[in-house]
Amino acid sequence: MKKGILLVFLLFVFGCDFGSQSAPEPLSKLQCDWPPDVEGASLQQIQESDVVDVMRSVRSFHTVHILEYADRERYNKWIDCAMYTGMMAGYRATGEQAYLDSTQAWAERLNWKLGPRFRHADDHCVGQVYLEVYRERPEAAEIKPTLSRMQQIMGNPQPGNVAWDWADALFMAPPVLARMGAVTETKPPFDFMADQFREASAPLYDPAYGLYYRDKRFLDARSENGKKVFWSRGNGWVLAGIARVLQDLPEGHSSRDWFEKRFRSMSKAVACTQQESGFWRPSLLDPQAYPQPETSGTGFFTYALAWGINSGLLSKDIYGPIVSRAWTGMVRESVNEEGRVGWVQLPGDRPASVEEGHAQPYGAGAFLLAGSQVKKLLDRGTNEPGV
Repeated sequence: MKKGILLVFLLFVFGCDFGSQSAPEPLSKLQCDWPPDVEGASLQQIQESDVVDVMRSVRSFHTVHILEYADRERYNKWIDCAMYTGMMAGYRATGEQAYLDSTQAWAERLNWKLGPRFRHADDHCVGQVYLEVYRERPEAAEIKPTLSRMQQIMGNPQPGNVAWDWADALFMAPPVLARMGAVTETKPPFDFMADQFREASAPLYDPAYGLYYRDKRFLDARSENGKKVFWSRGNGWVLAGIARVLQDLPEGHSSRDWFEKRFRSMSKAVACTQQESGFWRPSLLDPQAYPQPETSGTGFFTYALAWGINSGLLSKDIYGPIVSRAWTGMVRESVNEEGRVGWVQLPGDRPASVEEGHAQPYGAGAFLLAGSQVKKLLDRGTNEPGV
């Protein structure tokens, strides 16, 4: 009895101090003037017709030339999945059947199957595209393989910080489960996804910076300039993944508040690391380490921030100019006359140098995702008051 009283007394006296050491103030180490100074950038500078035209150009080029970027055996993994998430977003934004037709044809070539690695999130990613096609053409889409794989994983799970122990995974797998919950109108996929996502986030998210480490190898890593290593595309995967989860997560779900708060915190951190060109560099806190523009991270960030404005989670007055600067930068620097999206960091797991000639399907997908939400933002009217 006395030991129990002593334990309670010690927790009362020291508990708050212990807590303050383990939970730093959110964004306390992020150096940023708020709101960011985005002088001269405005959504009113963007014409909706121009957005549709450049998206169409990118779609046309990359659907024809995708064979140049990915071996056939990789078609049901993340590289092409990311492109076709953008294709489906392009269809919903424009209503042009070519986006949906191309996506359906791609899925049919894969026989609507997931990748071969049973638990690997990269091989689950295509499931979210299949489920989106099903929503538009239920008579044509085959979603049983996706539902079966996810049900098996839910029935025999690994901890989230094991199954999804790298940042990219939070784009690849959680939206599959969220769309599964929406399509089947059942709660367990949402519950499982939310628990796994939070478990996976615990070791990777740094609240003092509002950003995710790519994986545990980077928790104490420093760039050559002594900066913490937060990879642009890695954080782009996460922020875009949260946006895609929130699109299907029911308003009354117990995890929704957590996802919305994480989305807002990350959005602020991302906004603070944008460069004057509108791009985000490969290393968010050390832009001089690789001073080239980088399109994939920039595209995913632009998509997520524009979606945040459209959904009412972010202020258009603050984030609208950031989106405008990013979109105009990508159109100016990343897309050539043929519609090829360049300045895309090649497949990897950390910041690295980029060249204009680097083009990958996931870069095109990120650009199309961004364009879909920029168009929607313009559809709503650029003169609406900020949220």
